[in-house]
Amino acid sequence: EELVSIIEGIQDKKKQANQLTSSSSSSSSSSSSTPAKKGKKKEFVFEDYGSNVVAFKIAYLGWEYHALSQSHPNDNSVEDHLFKALFKAKFVKDKESSGYTRCGRTDVGVSAFTQVISLKLRSNFQLKEIAAMDPSAPPSTKKVKKEFDYASILNNMLPPSIRVYGSAHVASTFNSRYDCTGRKYKYFFFKKGMDLKKLLEAGKKLVGTHDFRNFCRMEVTNSPTFVRDIQSFSVQRFSLFDGKSKDEDDIEGYEGDSDTMAFTMTIEGSGFLWHQIRCIATILFLVGSGREDPSVVDTLLDIEKTPRRPTYDYAPELPLVLWDNTIEGVDWQHPPELIESVCQALDRSLTDNLIKANILRAMIVSLRTISPQDQEGGEHPEGFDPETQSTIGRKRRYTRLLDRSLLPSLEETVNSLPPEKRQVYEHKLAMSERFNAGKRTGLHLATPFEDSDHEQD
Repeated sequence: EELVSIIEGIQDKKKQANQLTSSSSSSSSSSSSTPAKKGKKKEFVFEDYGSNVVAFKIAYLGWEYHALSQSHPNDNSVEDHLFKALFKAKFVKDKESSGYTRCGRTDVGVSAFTQVISLKLRSNFQLKEIAAMDPSAPPSTKKVKKEFDYASILNNMLPPSIRVYGSAHVASTFNSRYDCTGRKYKYFFFKKGMDLKKLLEAGKKLVGTHDFRNFCRMEVTNSPTFVRDIQSFSVQRFSLFDGKSKDEDDIEGYEGDSDTMAFTMTIEGSGFLWHQIRCIATILFLVGSGREDPSVVDTLLDIEKTPRRPTYDYAPELPLVLWDNTIEGVDWQHPPELIESVCQALDRSLTDNLIKANILRAMIVSLRTISPQDQEGGEHPEGFDPETQSTIGRKRRYTRLLDRSLLPSLEETVNSLPPEKRQVYEHKLAMSERFNAGKRTGLHLATPFEDSDHEQD
C-alpha cells in the first residue's frame, strides 16, 4: 500500500507538470500570433525645409556610362546615377520639381571634365529655423549648425568615375545651358604618321561663323539652322606625365617622333551641332593622313557648291571630352580637400587603365615575336584607317570625299518630313530667326529651342 501511494504521488506531480507546460505553450502561441505594434515611420516632409539653387562642376568618364542624359530609370546614364545619389541624400523630392538644367549633352562614350548642372536642393535648415535666425546676432561660441556640404556628400554616394569638384550658390533664374556662352572640347589622338601642319591648316579654316551642315548629323526637327561660330582651333602635344595643359598651338619639332605620341585638338565655340566635333575630327584626320587636301574644308563649308554632305564615318567617341564652359558671374568654390579627393579617385582609375594598357601592349609584342614583320612574305597586310582612327585588317582603296555618295540636302530632308514634324521644324525656324533678329538689334529675347536639347556631341 505504501508503494502504491508513492507511485500515485509521482503520477499526480507528472500530470501537474504537463498541465503547466501546456498552459505555457498556449500562452506563448497566443502572444506570437499577435504581432507587436510598430511605430509608424515618419514621412519626410520636404516642404518643411528651405532650399538652395546650386550649380555643380562635374567630371565623368563617359566610357563607363550610357550617355549623360537619362532616358529611363536604371539606364546607366550619368544622370541616372546622379539622381539616385540626390534621392538617397534626400536633397530633391523628384527630378521634375528640382529645376534641373545641364550645360551640354554628351553622347554615349563621351567624357566631361567640366559639365555644369544646376538644380534646387533641400537646405539643412527647416523653414522655422530660417525664420528664427537673427543676422544681427553676434557669432556663437557653441557648435553651430551648418549648411550641407553638397559636393562631398554626393561624392560619397556617386560611382568613383563621376566626381563633383566645384559648386556655387546661384540665383533662382540661373540656367546652366542658357547662361553658358562658350564651350570648349578636346579630342585626343595619336600622331600615326599624320602631317600635323596640314591638319592644323585645315582646322584653322573652321574658325569663324559658318554653316556647318556638312560637318554634323542633320536633325532638322531639333536644330533647324546649322550656322555656328567657332572661336578658336588649336593642336597641342600631350604628355601623360608632364602635368602641363596648353591651349596654344604646339606641333613644331615632332615630325619625326613616334606614331604613339599623343596630341589634342582643342575647339572652342558658342555651341555645337550633333556630332559636329566628331565629324570635324574625321575630316581633319583625312587631311593629316594625306588622303585629302586642306582645301576640302573650304569646299564643304561652301553650301552653294556642296549642298549635300558626302558620306563618311564619325570619328570615335572615346577621345572626345567636354573640357570647359564659359559662364559669367558665378562664384565657384573649389575646396582644396575636395579637389584632392577627386584627384585621388582619378589617379586610381589612371593606375588601373595604365595596367590594362601595359597588358595589351605586352600581348601585342608577344604576338609580334610569333609572326615578326620581317619574316618571309613581307609586311603585315593591316593598315591604319584615319577616318575611324583604328587598325583595319587590310588596307582599303580610298575614295575621296567629293567622289562619294551624298546624303540628302537640307531642302530634300525638310520636304520629306511628315506634316506634324514639318510644323515643328517651321516653328523652330521662326523662333531662330526672331532670336537672331533680336541679337542684331540688341534686344534680349528668349533663347530659341527652349523645348529642345539639340546641342549634343
